[in-house]
Amino acid sequence: MPNHPPTDGSWRHQLGGPSFPVEPDRYHLYVGLFCPFAHRAIIAREFKGLQKFLPMSTVKPYPKDNGGWRFPATDDEYLGSTVDHLFHSKFLHEVYFKSDSKYRGKYSVPVLWDKKTNQIPASQTQESYEENCRIVFETLDQLEKTAASTSYILGTTQPTEIDLKLYTTLVRFDTIYQQHFKLMVSAMGTRA
Repeated sequence: MPNHPPTDGSWRHQLGGPSFPVEPDRYHLYVGLFCPFAHRAIIAREFKGLQKFLPMSTVKPYPKDNGGWRFPATDDEYLGSTVDHLFHSKFLHEVYFKSDSKYRGKYSVPVLWDKKTNQIPASQTQESYEENCRIVFETLDQLEKTAASTSYILGTTQPTEIDLKLYTTLVRFDTIYQQHFKLMVSAMGTRA
């Protein structure tokens, strides 16, 4: 079954359905420790105890040019990064081309590879927040008010995906969102 990504270059199929059922050792996760989106996937994997069922390979954060995100030659070459345990690729784009040789979108993490169908059912691209800067900070203000009265955003007794997404956003806000994505109204460390 060929996988044809939408024009924005991301795959967003429903996992758990007939085409992509949840099965032990069926998928392989590709991440980068620098990416907030991948950070959420890593935390969810750890939180749900999926380490044995969902193997993971980690690209190096730099250099990104001359081929894009790279894997180290050995697990010891770059702290926190690993070789591509599934295909032994040098670059992340090689994984994308294994799924679709005509792929022309962006190469980003996290990427979920389906080992049974040999394709990417899920990938997220990083979109610019510059156009929505005001909305982001208004939402942060609303979330701060909600968080003042409950342990978790939805008022549950356990953290939900929303809590994980909010945590990974807040913990990386000043170093990633503000500096890398240029989302600059105020730093989290300076908010009253």
